[in-house]
Amino acid sequence: MKKLTLTMIALLALLPAVSFAQSKTVKAPSLDIKVPQVGRMCIVTGSEINIRKGPSTTAPKLMRTCYDGTDDCTVIWSNQKGRGYTDTYTAYENNVMLILDETPEWFKVITPDDYAIEGYISKKFSKACEVSPITPEMLNRYDSYDYENMQKPGIVKGKYAGYAIIDCNGYETAGYSVGRIIDGYLISVPVPTKKWVGFEYDDQCKRVKVKKDNETLTFYYGKEVAYIEDEYNQCLDFSKLTDQEIAGILYYLEVKPGVTSDIGDIYTNVNGQIVKVFTYDLTNSSFKVARTDVAPEVILAE
Repeated sequence: MKKLTLTMIALLALLPAVSFAQSKTVKAPSLDIKVPQVGRMCIVTGSEINIRKGPSTTAPKLMRTCYDGTDDCTVIWSNQKGRGYTDTYTAYENNVMLILDETPEWFKVITPDDYAIEGYISKKFSKACEVSPITPEMLNRYDSYDYENMQKPGIVKGKYAGYAIIDCNGYETAGYSVGRIIDGYLISVPVPTKKWVGFEYDDQCKRVKVKKDNETLTFYYGKEVAYIEDEYNQCLDFSKLTDQEIAGILYYLEVKPGVTSDIGDIYTNVNGQIVKVFTYDLTNSSFKVARTDVAPEVILAE
């Protein structure tokens, strides 16, 4: 399998898809996103706080249940039968959750994870919080972005400023997402390609190359564009890529205008920290579409 530099991808592979090649420019990939409605939020002030099915301390608690010896898990209420190993699902201090409704003593919220369960949290252990806009510079922080691998996913400048490509691989998760800042939130959706995607450090690679077949897509990156924490921990620093290289990655991830997703993650800025508020599924009645945000067109010079 032949490796191609991403500059070649952007300027050659993209070229057949555009109708104005003679102008010496190409129309590069851009990301349209279905934006869910977002309202008030609360932050957990206590440690390991129960989520209840109703606004009462006697209502069933949310539980996490797994088949024994596996990571095949789901959530149930405490009055339901579990799969095997079962323990209490709890919200942790500084978790941020979307408020759906409230009573004088309780917030009705959505849990800030892939389960996205509606439940109630006591106001004794949570409070409404203010959020601030995320900036492109914040997305270049070396952090996990609520997944397991440390990374620097954000693009700070250029045509793709405010975009991010996030490594979502972990114990119970897999794959990559691509997102951009909209209305001050980072909204990130699964990459459209159905292929397995990987990013690997290669000290023989100068910048970025791609290797692909019918089932896999691997991007190799070198020292010039890497963030190296130590000899065992490094990641691609997306802020070091050119517009053409980013366009090449998005091209192979099959990002294109008009392609949207019903599922994704929403991040916000709480006290200067990027926090994932919830994972949404627009086929779930808990979430509603506010609008489809069409990305600005990206035109690159040949």
